[in-house]
Amino acid sequence: MDNGSLFTVLPLPIPTNQPVHIHGLFSLSPDRARIHGSSDSGVQDQLPARWNEWLFAKLIPTAWVNMLLHVAQRDPKRAAFAKWPLTVANHNDVLHGMIQKVLQIVRDRSCRIWYTDLGYTSSNLGLLANGDESLALRRALCDVGVPMIYLPDTLLPTVQSSNLVERLSPTSLCDRLERSGHQVRALIEDAKQVLLEYILSDPSFRGYGAMELFPFEDGTYKSIDRRVAFVHRDEDEHALFGRELHLNISLGRLSKNTVHALRNRLLRPSLHSSLRQRSSNDLKSYCLSTYFKNFDPSQDFVCLDDDMKAFVSKIWDWIVARGYSLPEVDVSCLWLVPLSNGQHRKLKPQNPSSGTIYAPPGEIGDFLRKMATIDAVSNKPIVFSDSLSSRALKLLVDASVNDSSPLVKNGGVLEDFAF
Repeated sequence: MDNGSLFTVLPLPIPTNQPVHIHGLFSLSPDRARIHGSSDSGVQDQLPARWNEWLFAKLIPTAWVNMLLHVAQRDPKRAAFAKWPLTVANHNDVLHGMIQKVLQIVRDRSCRIWYTDLGYTSSNLGLLANGDESLALRRALCDVGVPMIYLPDTLLPTVQSSNLVERLSPTSLCDRLERSGHQVRALIEDAKQVLLEYILSDPSFRGYGAMELFPFEDGTYKSIDRRVAFVHRDEDEHALFGRELHLNISLGRLSKNTVHALRNRLLRPSLHSSLRQRSSNDLKSYCLSTYFKNFDPSQDFVCLDDDMKAFVSKIWDWIVARGYSLPEVDVSCLWLVPLSNGQHRKLKPQNPSSGTIYAPPGEIGDFLRKMATIDAVSNKPIVFSDSLSSRALKLLVDASVNDSSPLVKNGGVLEDFAF
């Protein structure tokens, strides 16, 4: 039986006192002229029309579904969509509405009638493809064990409008992966990238936190539901926070589209709350847990090795690049002020005697720098400006003008010079 077949509907009388037994369907002549319909007002005997209406409303749709089930069982590795009824626009055609009747039976009986690359499945287990999926996405969906239903164009619009099968979307994919217990750990890296790119393609969807599709710089793939995951803004920030590999999303292992989506949407509240960029408070926590973790927090002065000095320089670059003023960033407890004696002082020292002075360019500054080289007990070190960029130095000086807590005097000001 195929879409070109017709069925003989014989005008037999229907006994009212015994059940009707139908043993088969017979071929009609191609012109269909002898099929009686319920709208044939010129026919006195309406019994054949009622008979035909019952057949095409009940028996034939059921027989069609049974045939499709038989084909699926007989050849489970081959799609049988060519044998499905088609949409018929002509209301006078006996096959008008047949596809809707077949779909209703499929719904009621939960038939495993939908062909997928993973075998035939039922409506509630499969996902209906939209028809524009890339080959890479199709492969990844198959590898992760999601039964995808790819329909021909002749069937797709009707099945889509019936809402019988849930359509593929980032929402439905994540729901299916969680609900069905599918694992993504065994996927190759390319497949994980493809799935994550697809899931992030919906700007309004945030329910992907449980998916173990996010690559971290420690080499693992993890979910982000119960952890913070940082997305660095640029390579300089990447280098600055290089000791928190377990918290850094590895952008180098993502597609360009995914990186673009992450960075652009982080500018708006449209990503999962675990995905974020670092703040000044994150910077402080990072410093105290890595480079500065062995320093006594009660000490205003520390000695840094060359690696730590380079790190402090990167901190200033990060603050400048973000456009912060020092009062805006919570880094007052960090040892960020380089001194002429080789030490670094806290940005806001605890001891009032830990003040220092900035030697500006010019004769007064030259005098202060010369005095700083004299080894005397009463002589205090000054800010070693050579270790700071011009913009970082301006931030420090400007902050000291408006706030006395940094305890940095300006040698270009008379009253500060007397310091």
